[in-house]
Amino acid sequence: MGTPTDCVYLGVNALMRPRPDIVVSGINAGPNLGDDVIYSGTVAAAMEGRHLGFPALAVSLDGHKHYDTAAAVTCSILRALCKEPLRTGRILNINVPDLPLDQIKGIRVTRCGTRHPADQVIPQQDPRGNTLYWIGPPGGKCDAGPGTDFAAVDEGYVSITPLHVDLTAHSAQDVVSDWLNSVGVGTPMVSRRVQALLDQLRAQGIQDELVLNALAAVPREKFVDEAFEQKAWDNIALPIGQGQTISQPYMVARMTELLELTPQSRVLEMALVRDIKLQSWRILSQHVCSVERIKGLQWQARRRLKNLDLHNVSTRHGDGWQGWQARAPFDAIIVTAAPPEIPTALMTQLDEGGILVLPVGEEHQYLKRVRRRGGEFIIDTVEAVRFCPFSEG
Repeated sequence: MGTPTDCVYLGVNALMRPRPDIVVSGINAGPNLGDDVIYSGTVAAAMEGRHLGFPALAVSLDGHKHYDTAAAVTCSILRALCKEPLRTGRILNINVPDLPLDQIKGIRVTRCGTRHPADQVIPQQDPRGNTLYWIGPPGGKCDAGPGTDFAAVDEGYVSITPLHVDLTAHSAQDVVSDWLNSVGVGTPMVSRRVQALLDQLRAQGIQDELVLNALAAVPREKFVDEAFEQKAWDNIALPIGQGQTISQPYMVARMTELLELTPQSRVLEMALVRDIKLQSWRILSQHVCSVERIKGLQWQARRRLKNLDLHNVSTRHGDGWQGWQARAPFDAIIVTAAPPEIPTALMTQLDEGGILVLPVGEEHQYLKRVRRRGGEFIIDTVEAVRFCPFSEG
């Protein structure tokens, strides 16, 4: 395969002046049908021409007799290309039946069929007694039904199959990425679904790449019911049972960004041990303490934390309105349900320089950030939001 491609490269870049308008590879003696295109030097030469920026044809004759037919077909296609260029950016793989021109029934645009594997390797000896290995003839047709290049040639039609150089199985990228993440091989990969969400969050104003990377590292699909797994990376809130939801990723990112977490941060979070935010904070901070008022969700969260082998998280069942005085002070406190006013107990459990982020209000709610400086609390209103109510008790 190397020699045909090298010939095209040398011809275009060194030998032909002026440079050609099109690259034609062939006429090959024998077909290049189905998965032949993977091994074919004829097709590879056309691919090299396409790489170099030229329209390219790979032409093969299904036999060794009627080269005049293949030449006539090729000239006809070249004249058509000169009259009206084909702007697909693809290689045309042309296979011509080994028939007189007047017996060709026409031209069909086809897809590649497939063959069975080739016959076994045949050992032989040369006159000096050295062992040689001869690869057997191509395997028989496997996928050769209507629409394939095999079927067109067998029925007396010229087959033209548009080929592209990109061999990527795009539909399998997410599957492979998720598999690598699940088995822990190498650097975690970001699937296209996750990347699309991250791009959307950036467009919405999330700028902290550490926050975005933390969100991407959390298996969000493990925090929703199986019925919602396909929506896990959509930018929406999703139900998790008992009338509760995990938050919209934008709000997770926005609130996390406002916390200004560091690897040394100690975080207290209210009423959302069930939430994916906890996993983001676990990655960004030293330790997370979580208070969950719904006992069933606390048990569910403990099981999930154990299954995910997460150790820098402490949980308890209790009244989130009162915080967790025994573990105070905290560098960051976050609440994802809206009290009618900021709970005093949470403010007093902030360490110096600590930040409290929470929605506040009843009919009209606003996201607020509270920063402790000395004996003062500086309160900033960030944006209008909508959360479930957070009641004392």
